[in-house]
Amino acid sequence: MLKPFILFFLLIHSIIGLCQYQPFVENKKWGIKAGEKIIISPVYDTIFNFDQNTKVCMACFKSKSTNTNKFIKVTNTNYFCNYLNTESKRLIIKTSERDTCSVFQLTKNSIKHYTENETVFKVKIKNTMYLVNKEFEQLSFKPYFDIDLCDDPGFYVAQGLNDADVPMFGLITVKEEVVIPFNYSGIKINPADSLVMVCGTGYGAGSEDYVFNYRGKKLQSFRHHVDLATKEYIVFKVFEPLEQYVSLRIATKEEKKIQADEIKYYMGNTIRLKLGAGWWLYNLESGEKSELKN
Repeated sequence: MLKPFILFFLLIHSIIGLCQYQPFVENKKWGIKAGEKIIISPVYDTIFNFDQNTKVCMACFKSKSTNTNKFIKVTNTNYFCNYLNTESKRLIIKTSERDTCSVFQLTKNSIKHYTENETVFKVKIKNTMYLVNKEFEQLSFKPYFDIDLCDDPGFYVAQGLNDADVPMFGLITVKEEVVIPFNYSGIKINPADSLVMVCGTGYGAGSEDYVFNYRGKKLQSFRHHVDLATKEYIVFKVFEPLEQYVSLRIATKEEKKIQADEIKYYMGNTIRLKLGAGWWLYNLESGEKSELKN
């Protein structure tokens, strides 16, 4: 049921939206005003306010359908939406050489997708995702199961379906050239060292984690899960017999245990550690740790 979901987000976006842009209702139809000026005409069955930078809103028409079998009659309500800017221009996605789409079905993640990033968002058409910016310029043109930005602006992390219809990760350039094929359960990037860490562990006997370079060349493989890689170090997340992090100095094969709840890259051979509610800087070479100030 989408009705409680829609009412909740209408309330939230009315509260947190910029005060000059507010949803309003007239003759049981919804639009958006800036003061007394009508920005989006009240012709929609429901509407979601603009994102924090006042670039995109979502306005929807309601459609009901009935499914009947010999036991029960079920009425389904769906919402079909337009993405609009402050000039009421609609987002139009090119899905093939001869086809476009400007109407998008409302899903549980639709609002999150257009509000969580300041400059780009993704839209779902049937079972595939496309990436666009908030000037309504289309960034990806091939259909993917999912697609996201990553830590390097020259690439996207995308998902495709394998032969068993399981979503698998790959790495593509912003020109949609495949660098890492869609064969892995996870991908991370270290842009400072131009390294790509891919997770294959758990997908078939003999599967491993790998480190690639930006040209798609496989540099190293490991039986443990690679959580982070630099030119000189690998940090594994080991799950058995205890869950813990272990660093490996590539040149000497020296290993050290790292106490942390979570790790992230920082710069060079320094990483960030999360311990409880706090974050620390940790030097992989010296083992020195210092609290990370806000």
